[in-house]
Amino acid sequence: MRPSRLAMILTLLAACAAGRQEILSRTMAGVDAASKAFLAYDQHHQAELVDAAISRADGAAALFAYRAKRDKVAAAFIGAYSALAVASVDLSDASLTAAAHATAAMLAAMRNLGVL
Repeated sequence: MRPSRLAMILTLLAACAAGRQEILSRTMAGVDAASKAFLAYDQHHQAELVDAAISRADGAAALFAYRAKRDKVAAAFIGAYSALAVASVDLSDASLTAAAHATAAMLAAMRNLGVL
């Protein structure tokens, strides 16, 4: 292979890798922002449940039910962060696709809880 072709191929590969890193960086920033929004919502919503309770038992039951739903969102965040970490070191298309699916699942979990 001639040096000019090799240089062109290496330049294209570097551009693809830089684009991938930009996608991962922006997605990670979005997941971080979503986690901060979720934490603020979570604290506020739990306080609302306690304030709305007519008895201690009612408040405990409301918190228990909410926390069961909240745990699904927390698991989805762990999945998104884990998939993004894998995609940052595994340069396969499959890892990037898995990260996209995990991030979408995290957003869906937040919607199901009413955060979004």
